[in-house]
Amino acid sequence: MLFKFLLLILVGVVIYHYLKRRRQQEQFYYLNHYRFPSGIRRRLALKYPELNDAQWQQVENAMRQYFRLHAKSKAALAMPSLIVDEYWHEFILHTAVYEEFCKKALGRFLHHTPATGAQGHADLQRTWVRACRDEGLNPALATLPLIFAIDAALAIPGGQHYSGAQLAAAAQSTSSCSSSGCSSTDRSDDNDSDSGDSGCSSSCGGGGD
Repeated sequence: MLFKFLLLILVGVVIYHYLKRRRQQEQFYYLNHYRFPSGIRRRLALKYPELNDAQWQQVENAMRQYFRLHAKSKAALAMPSLIVDEYWHEFILHTAVYEEFCKKALGRFLHHTPATGAQGHADLQRTWVRACRDEGLNPALATLPLIFAIDAALAIPGGQHYSGAQLAAAAQSTSSCSSSGCSSTDRSDDNDSDSGDSGCSSSCGGGGD
């Protein structure tokens, strides 16, 4: 009897993880192929008339990347790009469309919550690690992922410029800190934890911009 009970639990766990993975795959497909409302680009083009269609496509790809990072985890993340943040703001103004997108792509509504101070720094470091992994990059190396590189690449006035070397050094410091026994203070619903989520990130290393 006990064996049957344990077997049922095991089968249930397997089915749960299968359905969860399938749902995530469907969400990522929807997100990666999503076409943003054309009105977003038209409105922002008034402020950035120098950007061409190919460059706006880069902005939209960076926006998709940022949403992908949130789709993979509920941990708090920072927004590393000015132009992508402005694109996000315009997207949010399409209220019904944005709500539907969040439901299908993320399974939840994503609010815009700017972070400041030490927590903002920790969120930025976490975003760096996740963005690097999204592109198959090593966070301990200085290569900037799209969401961190786009403002400089497009010469956005007042945009965010980052030092990959400083962010990579902070990632290495965070990894060393966590492996030395620092306990994590991140209590978000994040099931794919990584060294960049360690609570010692704000005390053991710093990113640069």
